[in-house]
Amino acid sequence: ERRILVGSAALENEAAAREAADKCLHEFPEVLLGLGVRIEDDIVITESGHENLTAHVPVATDDLEALCREPSWLAR
Repeated sequence: ERRILVGSAALENEAAAREAADKCLHEFPEVLLGLGVRIEDDIVITESGHENLTAHVPVATDDLEALCREPSWLAR
């Protein structure tokens, strides 16, 4: 949607940002450029308070990429 609104300038900006990024160690498929990730917490509200069910879920890029490199626990 953003690409439609902004046009080809969005692709140029994304390409420039990718070239300038010091952490970008791999190429991204063109179809994924301009996508974002929204991370939200899951909170349980009770009469006695609240609990963040996702408090220990990694949200930093490096932590998420490291987690993705690990073998799936589902395959065990």
